[in-house]
Amino acid sequence: MTTEDDVTEVMQLKALADKIDTMAKPIHTVVAEKVDELTDRLDTIVQDIMELLDEGSITTAELENNCMLLSAELYYVSVNRENLFVKFKLAEQQKKTIYAQAFSGTEGTVGQKQSIAVMTAQNESLVEIMFASAFNKVDQRVKTATDLLNSMKKILGSRSTRG
Repeated sequence: MTTEDDVTEVMQLKALADKIDTMAKPIHTVVAEKVDELTDRLDTIVQDIMELLDEGSITTAELENNCMLLSAELYYVSVNRENLFVKFKLAEQQKKTIYAQAFSGTEGTVGQKQSIAVMTAQNESLVEIMFASAFNKVDQRVKTATDLLNSMKKILGSRSTRG
């Protein structure tokens, strides 16, 4: 049975979830821009391969060409992925530095100092989250594209052994 308190609690949770969704929108926008900037060409190559597969059989020449394109683009995206990881680690370190400075420069109890330090480093925390998210998304695309490349290589190998 649902009580009035349960309904109130559910409404409060939904309101909090809506607030978080609103707060996250600018972060999602920045992350999407960073990821798209780094993976746009990779996404186009994968999309082209998917369209070839949707059309039916893919020729050996198309497989070979797309393997080369995908391999080359994975090289560049992997370099950018590593650069994103460095930025994430720098953002993480910056957050820790701001936190430590705020903590040590504040008077009060440990709890008060922690609260002030967390609030002071809030923007740095958001930047850290953005770079972590962007890195994870690029990393996932690299892994998925690598799996696709390996599958295409297997098909090429199978075709070459058949004759």
